[in-house]
Amino acid sequence: MERKLDNEWVDLIIQAKQVGIPIEEIRRFLREGTLAKAAHLENKNVVNE
Repeated sequence: MERKLDNEWVDLIIQAKQVGIPIEEIRRFLREGTLAKAAHLENKNVVNE
C-alpha cells in the first residue's frame, strides 16, 4: 500500500528542523494537535518530574 505525503506538512517539518526545533517537539505537536496543548503538557511534565 503506497502512502502519499502532504507536501506542505513535509515542508513545515523540514523548516522546523532547520530552525532547530527538536524532532521530539515536532512529534509531540503532531500527536497533540496544537502548540499550546503540547506546551502545556510539557510544562506539566516538568513540574511532575
